[in-house]
Amino acid sequence: MCRSIASMVMLALLAGPVASQAQEDVPAPVSDLVERYAPAAQISGTPVMGLALAGVLDPSAGQITAFVPAQWQEQVFCARVVSSDGRYLAQREYRAPAQWQSRLVSLEFPTRSSSQLPHIGGEDIGVTLWVGSCESAPAALHIAPAIWNKAEAIADGGELLINSFRSQETYLYVRERGEKIACSFLAHERRTAFDTSCKLPAALLAPGQTLEIELNRIRRGQIVPGEVFVIDLQ
Repeated sequence: MCRSIASMVMLALLAGPVASQAQEDVPAPVSDLVERYAPAAQISGTPVMGLALAGVLDPSAGQITAFVPAQWQEQVFCARVVSSDGRYLAQREYRAPAQWQSRLVSLEFPTRSSSQLPHIGGEDIGVTLWVGSCESAPAALHIAPAIWNKAEAIADGGELLINSFRSQETYLYVRERGEKIACSFLAHERRTAFDTSCKLPAALLAPGQTLEIELNRIRRGQIVPGEVFVIDLQ
């Protein structure tokens, strides 16, 4: 029952039209975009690195498509993008409108790193959305799925991207279902920001629910205290 933050995953499903930026009453930016592309990795100390929609990616598009739940009405939320090698990090805050209804929406994300991003594969970019400031994730973390540069359809299912900190075993426990989900190590020498994938079945990601999930890791033969977070899909 510990804190958990975010920074990257690949979720999916969540059918429905993407709200146009020209449409009124969509989540609006309340801060400038802050981004950096560093010569060396800068790694966060948090294990949960994001929750992102799975789909067909276009690295040159430079946008975030997010499922913003209705329960985030009038609240400020943070969108953070990070590359698996830990060199690219960008974030921006938005506020959901008072009458917001759950759906996919494109978030304004005017990157200045367009020349570097096309060289980063879609599987190496993670997105996290959470309620609250980008500077400080709350103790009770609520996150929602998103995708970086969705080009076509959104696929079924998804994955949660985790920094296991060299754990021997990583798994999720879905409390509402009493279900355990095993996670797999991603073998790649450049994956320093996240190194583990937890596959999430499409049925688990159906809109209209809230899921409390506990992240568990075993390192050096010892169980690390669980990290608890909530996925908002209502």
